[in-house]
Amino acid sequence: MVLEYGIADGAVLQRTENEVSETFMKAEFTGTPHSSIGTLSRVSDTIWKLSGIATGGPYTIEIGDEKSTQRFADIYVGDVWLLAGQSNMEGAGLMTAEDDSYEKMPSDKLRAFYMDRVWRSALPQLHQIWLSEDPAHVEWYQTVMSKRTNQKAPNENDNPAPQRKGVGPGLFFAKELYRLTSGVPQGLIPTAVGGAPMEAWTPPNDDGYNYYTAAVKRLAECGGRIRGLFWYQGENAFGNEIYARNFRRMREGFRDFYGREGALPTVQMQICHHSLPGYNTVGNGEAWSSMRTLQARMAHTDPELVTVATIDLDRDDCIHLSSASQKKVGVRAANAMYHLLTGEGMGQPELLDVTVCPHNYNESFGSVCVRFQNVMGALSSLGVPSGFGMRERGVMEKPSMEKIQRIELEGDRAILHTEYTPQELRTKEIWYGWGNEAYCNITDKADRSILAFGPISIEQAEYEGDN
Repeated sequence: MVLEYGIADGAVLQRTENEVSETFMKAEFTGTPHSSIGTLSRVSDTIWKLSGIATGGPYTIEIGDEKSTQRFADIYVGDVWLLAGQSNMEGAGLMTAEDDSYEKMPSDKLRAFYMDRVWRSALPQLHQIWLSEDPAHVEWYQTVMSKRTNQKAPNENDNPAPQRKGVGPGLFFAKELYRLTSGVPQGLIPTAVGGAPMEAWTPPNDDGYNYYTAAVKRLAECGGRIRGLFWYQGENAFGNEIYARNFRRMREGFRDFYGREGALPTVQMQICHHSLPGYNTVGNGEAWSSMRTLQARMAHTDPELVTVATIDLDRDDCIHLSSASQKKVGVRAANAMYHLLTGEGMGQPELLDVTVCPHNYNESFGSVCVRFQNVMGALSSLGVPSGFGMRERGVMEKPSMEKIQRIELEGDRAILHTEYTPQELRTKEIWYGWGNEAYCNITDKADRSILAFGPISIEQAEYEGDN
C-alpha cells in the first residue's frame, strides 16, 4: 500500500450525523485493501473512503493489503473546523502565563493539523506559518513574517511569555465546543494569513496558487471533510458587494470540494476597532463602519452564516486583539456555531427596532429607544454605556454624543435620552460602533456584545406620543 494523504497519526476524522467517521484517503493498493476498524470502500482509482468508526477515540487503525500494512495511532472521530482569514484569526495576542500553562499541559482531544502537515495537540499559537511548505505561505513568510522578530519561530532561548506573540481564538473555540458537545474530540485546520486580502481567499481562475488553494490542499490532507468554517477577515476590505461575492465564492468552493449539499456552516467575526496611524479620518471611519454593516447584513440573508461581535474587546497593539480577548472570541464563536448547527442556546444579540418616545421628564425632548433581540438576561455595561452616536442623515461626518444626555439600559433596550425635539430627531441617523476607534461596552448576561450597526434613519422609526 502507498498512502499519499487522508489519514495520519493523531488525526481527528470528521463524524457524520450518524456519529461515525467519513474520511477520504488517496492510496494505492496492490492487493485487497483492509482496515482493522471501520469500512474501506473505493471512490475512484486512487480515492478510498474510510467510514463507520464511532465518535470518540483514541483508536489504533491498521490499513493495508496482502503485501504491506500501515499502522496509525491516536486517531479520534469528532468535529473538524477550518480556521481562515487574516491576522486576528492567525493570532497576535501576547502570550500570558495562562497561555504558557496550556502549552505545558495540552489536551489530547483538542487537536490541530499544523502547517508542517502533522497532527498535534492544539496550542494557543496554532498558525505556525514558518512550518508550511506551501508556495503561498513560503512567499508570504519570506517577505513579511521573517521581519516580525517577536512572532518568528520560537527556539530554546525564547521566553514564551510574555514576549512572544501569536495567541489566536482557535484553541478556545475548540475548548468551548468540546464542553458544549460533552466531550466530542475537536480538530482544527489553521490556514489564516496576516494581511490577506479577500481576493487571496477566492478560488483562482487558473492554475495559480493563493491562500484558498493552500487551504484546499490541507482539507484534502485531513480527509476532505469538515463540520464548518470559522472566519475572521475584513480589516483590509471595504464594505461592498465585491467582498460579499468573493466570500460566497470561497465558501462555495470549500463546500463543493468535499461534496456537501447546501451552504457551508460559517461563523464570521465582525471586525473590531483599531488605532493605526494615518487612518483616523472620516472617510476611513466610514469605510471601516460600512464593512461591519456588510458583515451583519450578510448573515441576515444566509441561514448558514452567523456574524459575531468583537466591537467591545481589547487589543494588545494598534489592531490585534489581546490574548484575553481572543479567549472571548473563541467562546463567542463556538456558542454561535453550536446554535447554528443544533438550534440550542440563543442567536446573536442584534438590532431589532428603533422607536422614538417621549422624554422621561421634559416633554419638549424626545428619547430614542433601541431594542435588541436574542439578549440573554439583560443588557449591561462596565461603566457608562458607550458606543452610540448620532449625526445628520446622509452627511458624512463622525457621529457624536452631542445632545444625548445619557444612555439608559433597560432589559433588551438601550434608551438614548436626548435634548432634541421629536421633529429634530427626524433629521438624524443613529450608529453603534462607528469608525476605526469606536469604544463600545454593551453586552448581555452571557458577555456577548451587540453587533455594530448603522446608519439607521430615525425618520423611519415609529413615534410614540406627540408627533
